[in-house]
Amino acid sequence: MGANTQLGTGRPAATPSRPNVRRFYRVAAGYGLVAWLAVQVADVLFPVLFLPDWSVRLVVAIAVAGLPIALVFAWATTGRGDAAEAGHPDGEAHHGWRPAAYLGAGGLLAVLAAVLYVQAVRDGAPPERSVQSVAVLPFADLSEGGDGEYFADGVAGEILNSLARIDGLRVAARTSSFAFRGTGDDVREIGRRLNVGALVEGTVRREGDQVRISVQLIDVQDGFNRWSETYSRRLDDILDIQQEIATRIVDAMRPELLGDTSLVGEPATRDATAWQLYAEGRHAFHRRTPSSLRAAIDLFQAAVERDPGYALAWSGLADAWLLSISYGNVDVERAKQHAAAAIGRALAADDRLAEANASLGLLHNYSGDVQLAERAYRRALDLNPNYAMAHMWLGGALREQGRLRASYEEFRRAREVDPLHPVINANIASSLLSMGRYEAGMDTLALAVELAPDAASVYREMSWWSGQYGRLDQALEHAQAAQAMEPDAPLNLLALSRAHLWLGDVEAADQWLTRAERTSPDNMKVFWYRANYYRDTGQHAALDAYARARLAVEPPPERGTLGYDDRMRLGLAGVGRLLVHDYDRAVALLERAVADAGPSGANVDHIEPMLYLAVAYRRSARFEE
Repeated sequence: MGANTQLGTGRPAATPSRPNVRRFYRVAAGYGLVAWLAVQVADVLFPVLFLPDWSVRLVVAIAVAGLPIALVFAWATTGRGDAAEAGHPDGEAHHGWRPAAYLGAGGLLAVLAAVLYVQAVRDGAPPERSVQSVAVLPFADLSEGGDGEYFADGVAGEILNSLARIDGLRVAARTSSFAFRGTGDDVREIGRRLNVGALVEGTVRREGDQVRISVQLIDVQDGFNRWSETYSRRLDDILDIQQEIATRIVDAMRPELLGDTSLVGEPATRDATAWQLYAEGRHAFHRRTPSSLRAAIDLFQAAVERDPGYALAWSGLADAWLLSISYGNVDVERAKQHAAAAIGRALAADDRLAEANASLGLLHNYSGDVQLAERAYRRALDLNPNYAMAHMWLGGALREQGRLRASYEEFRRAREVDPLHPVINANIASSLLSMGRYEAGMDTLALAVELAPDAASVYREMSWWSGQYGRLDQALEHAQAAQAMEPDAPLNLLALSRAHLWLGDVEAADQWLTRAERTSPDNMKVFWYRANYYRDTGQHAALDAYARARLAVEPPPERGTLGYDDRMRLGLAGVGRLLVHDYDRAVALLERAVADAGPSGANVDHIEPMLYLAVAYRRSARFEE
């Protein structure tokens, strides 16, 4: 037999011919094409299915591993194809269908692997990772004209509030989340700085009576979308849309809670117009300038006139009135009366609203009753542990009682919820500085400036503590920076006056104080600064006349608990009498200022008038014995 004869058959031995080798290469190329398509499909669809990024790599690995197997089968098929051409009766049939079958098998293998993986994830092996913390970023306003930022912020804020009511879900507070407006930062970096596992971002577009909201939930661990949706509805349906979005977000973050719509609660109002007024009011409120607080009061008032049962708007109205005492230009008693009425309406509508209970605490604080304030703040936190402002205000009440360590812990808890809030960070720094930790306190203030470079309140705090620690030039620099940001804010003008006085520039101090008196004549802190200016510059007769005149215009009540401002006026009038040597009258005024401290008793604000009272006792003829 010849060398090329197949043993036992008498047929020539089959060797691969050139056409069959070409068939081998076609099989290899076909498999590569199918595998490439499978990888592309996985790359596009897997993120939509919320699968982790390594699942795409799994498909790639399967495709690569299948290539040598397909090539071996293709080579074997090529040889048998030659045999068929050499005389096998079914040669043409085998030659036609086998390469296509191998290609199909390779593609099927990749698809089957992906399907099995999806099935395993969706049916419990393993389950989707539950996310326990989230931040709602400010929604972008895409409305024509770009004048709907307050509306977009309101939508995002309402979703944030709904999520914050869910027990066990930690929600970053509005101030920190909204600090990333327009920064373009990577989602992983934002998640790290806010210490959350997921981010909610979206866009809002208003056109006439239509609104279009696009929302997506992003897992900061891998940067992929867990859920996204676009809603196009009538503006009247905005409240239902917000509730639906919050529910869907919870479903995507916490699979074990799937479908439990009761978690996010009902909307605070069913009146879409009232909600829009409230949203615009909150937008103004957060700027905390005299003009913005006046605007917030008007908007909140309009909201409750539309819906008298809107507890959240009543609470916002109370907060705006109370913060106007410090940040604006209102009569203290008038502000407290308006706030008390609004708080009563809020609690009557919903006594389990955390914001309303915190507003009650703030009212007690401004009335000088820090223990009642503490009780109200703790009630608010029982209802909503995520309410950062209640933590911060509670920290302030504890500090006024001299409980510095407990105060620091509350400020720290507030920062856990709202890590970028400038006032919270300033309060933490103030606590550290009060405990003598200068470096740690100033480092915290520097961090607060880095996080919120346009926060005048932080620069005011830096000015105060720089002065307390003898860094007088720095105190002036920080006060100037604050005033450059908010030129007519009374607290900034007072900080400049104080810094100049520390440096001995009495004339400049008086000029800045006079400017504060022109812009905010009813601000209680302006009165306090002017009285102390007279005292510190040795103008004792001027202090006595100034304090007694204010006391005559605003006399304290004859009966009942005195407010903080009542005791301030009494105390300063008593100091004025002491410095002009009317010791008996000084004793009477100072005793009233410190003795009638209300059911809570004395606090650190009583220390200075008590020291003056001790001096008055020593010098009064009534107490010579």
